[in-house]
Amino acid sequence: MGWKSCAIPTSDSMQPLIDAFEAVFVTAGSPPDVFLCARTDRPKREQVFLISPAAAELPGVVALARWRDEPEPFAHRWRPLVRRGDGPTRLGLALHQ
Repeated sequence: MGWKSCAIPTSDSMQPLIDAFEAVFVTAGSPPDVFLCARTDRPKREQVFLISPAAAELPGVVALARWRDEPEPFAHRWRPLVRRGDGPTRLGLALHQ
């Protein structure tokens, strides 16, 4: 599997998705190549979430949201939400500091 993304309205809470992802992440041993990032798409009023290809492979992650293939993960700057170490930058993502 490749990069996956999903979007939720900015008016909705993103915490349930973050908490559920973090639970799977910790259960899997917090692998460095597994992470969840987000960005705001202001014109669409959405929070866009991105998971790494390794995260998409973990059992249970795909069931957390309506993920779709993300063809251009490198075209945006992302806020890391759940990660260990430098996984996102090592894979080439631009991050907000």
